[in-house]
Amino acid sequence: SLLSVVHGLKVLMKEDFTPTRADAVVFTWAPVVVFATMALSALVIPFAPGRFAQDFNLGLLYFFAIGGMTVVGLLMGGWASFNKYSLLGGLRSAAQIVSYEIPLTLSVVGLVILAGTMSLNSIVEQQGATGWFTDWYAFRQPLGFLIFAIAATAEANRTPFDLTEADSEIVAGFATEYSGMRFGF
Repeated sequence: SLLSVVHGLKVLMKEDFTPTRADAVVFTWAPVVVFATMALSALVIPFAPGRFAQDFNLGLLYFFAIGGMTVVGLLMGGWASFNKYSLLGGLRSAAQIVSYEIPLTLSVVGLVILAGTMSLNSIVEQQGATGWFTDWYAFRQPLGFLIFAIAATAEANRTPFDLTEADSEIVAGFATEYSGMRFGF
């Protein structure tokens, strides 16, 4: 556990480098946009009874709308680097995220119909109404849960969907030119 702290400090201490011909403003803001979408998506997630930042009536719609903005940050990072490999990596990452965003969003339509609401807090409360695990929507919508799990894994670029970072090549996809904390983001 302490090793994670050491790795975090190592990334913080590395030199922050901007390529000479890169668009410095867009290059700097691209990781911020990607990180902000993740942080803003967590705004509506209920962590425990009464433990949430904001309860929107359209919380599920907000979650997917803000999460979909990650594509903008990836394209910004690839374009601003002034490197054709970074641009291709950004386009490849954006294409993967967009292609899995559609099944990810459609997989929760059945959940919205069953719950009768788009408020994430209400959805969570309904699952624990009787105290039985059979009330969980994962058991009531198993196909939707399976599609959601696969699409969420692809959106997070986890194995076997991590081809966008081009591990077989000596590049890091859209993040080829990034270093230091911007690469960490």
